[in-house]
Amino acid sequence: MNIPVNRTYFKDPKHFYTASHIIHALMTYKAKRDDLWVDGKVPIESIYAYLAEQHPPLSYLDFEHIVELDLRQERGGFRVLGDYLIPTQPTTVDKPIEAPDTLYLGSIRRVSTSAINNGLKSRTKDYVLLTSDKNIATLRAKQFSKTSFSIDDPAEKAPVLITVDARAAQAESIVFLGGEKKHLYKVSYLSNRFLSVEEIPFGEG
Repeated sequence: MNIPVNRTYFKDPKHFYTASHIIHALMTYKAKRDDLWVDGKVPIESIYAYLAEQHPPLSYLDFEHIVELDLRQERGGFRVLGDYLIPTQPTTVDKPIEAPDTLYLGSIRRVSTSAINNGLKSRTKDYVLLTSDKNIATLRAKQFSKTSFSIDDPAEKAPVLITVDARAAQAESIVFLGGEKKHLYKVSYLSNRFLSVEEIPFGEG
């Protein structure tokens, strides 16, 4: 496939595609560079510096070409907002929807600790599945705890509820997606500013 742009550094298309895939991996959280993220978005200058580390010497013109082409192809998993790139919602039949003020994720303490430190995101999917039903989230947390066989420390796999302040998130233009089940919502990423953790007492749910 020919790239319909002029390039200086990327004379070989494979280098262009490699850089494009690096951006895609970063914006879909498959590249672990949490230090680049600022409240759910990445400064454009930081991404350019990140790519320049991978492909020196990368001109800013080449970088703009990559971003422009990825946006045109709608495959980059991001959009431009001012001086930042922010992740788009996953490609899905679900539609943007107004979520209730509070949502929940049933999980375990190890996951909740990472979320409180780095924000809530999925390492295996393009979205995190949340629920407005606290009882369902509680049951899911207990199931998760019982099936976490690879974790030896009981404290690390203790069931918890990650509570999401969806009202505050939506006030800052975070988009939630809703599908056929009214109590389920999807989101690509949530800053830790919108999160809190609630312990699940034994016997609850």
